[in-house]
Amino acid sequence: LGGQAAPATLSHWVNLARIPLALSYGMSEMGSTVTAAYPTKGRSHPGYGQCLPYRELKTTPEGRIMVRGKTLSQGYWQTGKIHRHPLLDGFFETNDYGEYQTELRNIHRLDRIIICGGQNISLTEIETLLRNHPLVCSAYCFEFPHDDLGSIPVALISVDKHSLTNAAELKPQILLYLKNTLPVFQLPKCIHLINHDIIAALADQWLKPSAAQLKQLIPPEVIAGE
Repeated sequence: LGGQAAPATLSHWVNLARIPLALSYGMSEMGSTVTAAYPTKGRSHPGYGQCLPYRELKTTPEGRIMVRGKTLSQGYWQTGKIHRHPLLDGFFETNDYGEYQTELRNIHRLDRIIICGGQNISLTEIETLLRNHPLVCSAYCFEFPHDDLGSIPVALISVDKHSLTNAAELKPQILLYLKNTLPVFQLPKCIHLINHDIIAALADQWLKPSAAQLKQLIPPEVIAGE
């Protein structure tokens, strides 16, 4: 399972059902999967394991993930020829950040880090925490422009019909939940709750809704009222 961080609730229920589920990290340039691991019982934030055969991974002092190995592609095919990857000692520089000691953990996309009031904020980190909340069905975090702060993180959260009727109480609960892990400046400036049936309907139509489609579900007045 790759593409995005897996909610802890998913790992929990898969374990109960005794379904084999490997959490993985990878990219097209490396022939897909680079690391993989099976979730361990009792861990709320499972890692992404160790490198598969014929692959190597390391992180720079700043945390950027570097990969190399026999599965690394030569480059990108453009204008009728291969444009080779620029490599550093054979390593391909990804747009991801993470920690790699005994296993790969805490992955963040460079293109999903925004600057809000001079502070770096990972949209992926916010999404991962929100998806582990027991009442959250799905969660997405987007960047919106802001006159004073430059950019702000705004969360789109889907919940079931029953939870949505208590939206006024649920929003403060979710913010309190985030405050247990995140510093105040990293909290989403706005939270918009929707019925999960809306997300399910989009998934039925598009299989995987695009970020643009999901972002449009946040009304302008929600941002204006920040």
